[in-house]
Amino acid sequence: MLRFFRNIRQSLLTDNKISKYVLYAIGEILLVVVGILIALQVDSWKNAKENDLQAQKVLSALFKEFTKNKAQLIRVKSYHSRVISASNDLLDLIAQSPEKYNERVMDSLLAEYSYFMTFNPYNSALEASISSGDIHLIENDSLINLLFSYPAMVSDANEEEFQSKQLLFQHKEAFLYEYIREVDIWSDRGLKPQSNRKSPFKSNYSGLLKNPVFENTVYDRQGIVQELVNEQNTILEVNNLILKLIKEEMK
Repeated sequence: MLRFFRNIRQSLLTDNKISKYVLYAIGEILLVVVGILIALQVDSWKNAKENDLQAQKVLSALFKEFTKNKAQLIRVKSYHSRVISASNDLLDLIAQSPEKYNERVMDSLLAEYSYFMTFNPYNSALEASISSGDIHLIENDSLINLLFSYPAMVSDANEEEFQSKQLLFQHKEAFLYEYIREVDIWSDRGLKPQSNRKSPFKSNYSGLLKNPVFENTVYDRQGIVQELVNEQNTILEVNNLILKLIKEEMK
């Protein structure tokens, strides 16, 4: 092919057809330029196809990860909701009549009041997409912004969870350990003590319910956990929106 074009150029020069040679040369240059442009377009198309396939892999991994996060968050939030409910019931008992209590009910309420659970989301797919830069292969900017902001939202909520946990431990040391036998609380949840020895002590439910400082601590823990649940509700809304946007981007 190259010899063919070379022969044409030599023929034009030999016949002294300069104008035709110039036109031919221009045409040959244009042909080369067109060939380069076509090659670049093919390469661009190939890269775009590879990027699209990689973006779909990223979206699929993120969808699975945030689906698991949603299930975990709902489970964690349900435990915190039980803490709030148990706190309400304890405050009702304090306000109505501390003398009128049922030991089995008290054990159950104190067990649920003592629940704590931290939301630890799966994040391997998200971290990998950020560190590799593949997150920018996603075309939806709103989705990208939500994915970047998600870890900070979880971190803020976990700070509330840490405060709640610390307050609970303080409560146990200050009140529950003084008035209530731990074995009474957890035996109500089906957990049996390792030893069959009998204790000379009994839980003092009435004394606990009559302690004004215990009432204040229940209010404190209830307030912190309620703030935590509010933040988790926001995270759940964002999690659901992320799943919705990911599904729209998946092909």
